[in-house]
Amino acid sequence: MSLLQRAEVALTKFIEKCQVFYKLTFMSYNVHASLHLVTDVKRFGPLDSFSAFKYKNNMQFFRRLFKKPHQALQQFVLR
Repeated sequence: MSLLQRAEVALTKFIEKCQVFYKLTFMSYNVHASLHLVTDVKRFGPLDSFSAFKYKNNMQFFRRLFKKPHQALQQFVLR
């Protein structure tokens, strides 16, 4: 059994157990999306090659530009 197959089995079991223990309240989009990780790795390669996580830390730069939660585009242009 390959590592990808093992990961797929483990993720599927995790999701099934979460449904039993936590019901649907635990089943967020992120939990559901984890079922597709193996397929994504098969299509696009290792997670590091297509993940957006490395850019997420840079969002702090943009957050500092905005003073209020609304009209973000206008605030950005005027800075």
